[in-house]
Amino acid sequence: MTDAPPLPNIRGRVAQTIREAISRFETADAHEPSGARRRTCRRIAARRQ
Repeated sequence: MTDAPPLPNIRGRVAQTIREAISRFETADAHEPSGARRRTCRRIAARRQ
């Protein structure tokens, strides 16, 4: 058996990760395209040239 951290520690880390993700989502500029959309837009623009 491997040395796994205790369950409360895992739950705490998961909760912290979720809080950070929600915080990033809430503070993101709604008009700023995501990385995937930005790459797609660049690809489409490159094809049009």
